[in-house]
Amino acid sequence: MLLNNSVMERMENGFVTSDFEGGVISYNEKARDMLKLGKNKNLFTLLFSDPGSPDIKSFSKPGSKIYFETVINDYVLAVSGSVMENIYSFDRLLVLIITDLSEKRAIEEQLRKKEHLALIGEMSAGIAHEIRNPLASISGSVQFLRKELTLDNEEYQNLMDIIVKESDRLSQSIEDFLDFTKTTPLEKTDMDPAALIEEVLDLIAHNNEGVTIVKKFSSGFVINADMKKIKQLLWNLINNAVKAVGGDGTIEINLYKKERDVFMTVADDGIGIEPSRIAKIFTPFYSKFTSGIGLGMALVKRIVDEHNFEIAIESQKNIGTEVTICFKAEK
Repeated sequence: MLLNNSVMERMENGFVTSDFEGGVISYNEKARDMLKLGKNKNLFTLLFSDPGSPDIKSFSKPGSKIYFETVINDYVLAVSGSVMENIYSFDRLLVLIITDLSEKRAIEEQLRKKEHLALIGEMSAGIAHEIRNPLASISGSVQFLRKELTLDNEEYQNLMDIIVKESDRLSQSIEDFLDFTKTTPLEKTDMDPAALIEEVLDLIAHNNEGVTIVKKFSSGFVINADMKKIKQLLWNLINNAVKAVGGDGTIEINLYKKERDVFMTVADDGIGIEPSRIAKIFTPFYSKFTSGIGLGMALVKRIVDEHNFEIAIESQKNIGTEVTICFKAEK
């Protein structure tokens, strides 16, 4: 008996026995954690109340077996059961083995997304090529005409400016889309994030002189990551902050360390995000700005996930937003 109990407690799967009224007779620690088992808990209510669950009566006969999958307490569970007779003082017992499929399903979902993005990437590369070439010709031709022609009509000049401006915006949207659909393996190196932040700030600050940048960081921190992707992450985060303040506000960037992990915060005093919209911020093609196509934060999230880093967002409408990245140290 002691051996059996020891084996049950060390099982990777949950193990539960019950009578045919749903009364729990025994269970191991794994089952307790997944099902939140305790006193007065009815197993049938937990497992068989969902409309998609099988009818308990369908396998009440001795020797009956069953298998189904369900979601309980945020766990994706595979439940296999059998009926046993004449065990100790019980005429019939229901014995269930419960397997946590959550990680497996998450991996499968990631693979499906990667396959989907790879297919989109192949298609978009061809489409982008067909769009970019005539787009560059249109923009170049208009810029040439704007220089060579003497137009007295200010409206005509404005129309040419609009063509060039919108062509550039469309071209940037194509580049953003290609960046999002393109999946490349990580090329990790040890780097100083402060140096990358300075590079990005030099590029952004040149065209946004009205924005005040508060630097609360110094060099000396080291993270292990793909330099190109982290630079893209920084560009997207800081560029979003610039958009949020409308070209006239304050952005504060901070680097600090907790134990072995390096943290970065990008905070702005801009338009902020409503609580109901924060959960959607990483959704592709969802944007709180009128410009762009809503891939910036989706790309940030993907880069964070690829590196097994962590990201958190705190925001209040019309007060500002703070994004925190945890550059987790490798174990």
